[in-house]
Order: sequence, then C-alpha cells, then structure tokens
Amino acid sequence: MINIELPCKVEERVSAKTGKNYIVVAIRVDDDYEMLLFPSNEQQAVIRMAFKNSKPKFKASQQD
Repeated sequence: MINIELPCKVEERVSAKTGKNYIVVAIRVDDDYEMLLFPSNEQQAVIRMAFKNSKPKFKASQQD
C-alpha cells in the first residue's frame, strides 16, 4: 500500500478567460510541477463547510 503525504493548497482563482472565480486544489509534486484538481460544486460546498469556522484565506495563486 502506498501512503504519501503531499503538500497542497485549496485556492480560489480567477479565470483569465471568463473572469469568474473558481476553486482548485493545487498539489506541489516537486519544485517544477504542480498538479491541479478541480473539485465539483458538491465537493466545493463540502470544502467551504469544513473550513467555514476556521476562516480560510482563499487567495490567488502565488509562488512561494
């Protein structure tokens, strides 16, 4: 069984094409590669509910 922890961020970004906000889970695989996962509307609702009390800081993507 594989059990690997990967650093990830849940970010709210703005589409360059439509100008609309969207949520993405960004997983940093290594220094040169970031994998993006796009949660469905239902999954986004669960993420928002889970972190509503902790007041997450959704922000546009930034390089660390």
